[in-house]
Amino acid sequence: NDRFLEMYGLRRADIRKGMTSAELIEIRRRNGSIPIDAEGYLALAHGSGSQTFELSDGRRILVRASRLPNGSVVLSHQDCTAQHQLAQQLATTTQFLESVVDNIPVCVAVKSIDDGRYILANKAFEEFSRMPREQIIGAVAEDLFSPASAAAIREADRAAQAAPSGQTRQPVAVERGAERRVLESIRVVARRGDGRPEFLVALFKDVTEDNALALELENTKKFL
Repeated sequence: NDRFLEMYGLRRADIRKGMTSAELIEIRRRNGSIPIDAEGYLALAHGSGSQTFELSDGRRILVRASRLPNGSVVLSHQDCTAQHQLAQQLATTTQFLESVVDNIPVCVAVKSIDDGRYILANKAFEEFSRMPREQIIGAVAEDLFSPASAAAIREADRAAQAAPSGQTRQPVAVERGAERRVLESIRVVARRGDGRPEFLVALFKDVTEDNALALELENTKKFL
């Protein structure tokens, strides 16, 4: 069709009935519009499936091959250069944000409101929980903590969702193995554009030692 001719800089007179794929590829090779992977393109033209090819001018073309019942093949061509550039920008932005979150010194965890599963955990959270990120992502509190600790976490989550501001700050006690740790936590509900809650962001810091020092100082003052 006209879009195919325009995409590859061809004239209708360049393509004659009965021309083979190899002959068409040779014409496109001469005008520089053949994919870098010409052999892969030719194999796709005789089969089925889809593949993205890069042209010599940097454009990326998605080619889909569909085999018809009579054995012939229909190829569709779509210029996906803009989508590819956007995907690269998104990947770069995502990598940057993950790097920033990973280097925040307090624990950061993000959960899905729907099922309470962790969808993000930073390095500080890994170090506190003594669990690898692969074990945390996709899990719920009950998978990672004792029943009592999971119940405390769930209650703190519910309090944040019920708060008019969608944000709470409160201590949460959790068990880490045989230890009991006290966490100072801030929970924030992240909402969609239409106002519906989508994520729960939790930032917390282990203040067990801080609390112990404060208690020791208070006891010393009482003694004095």
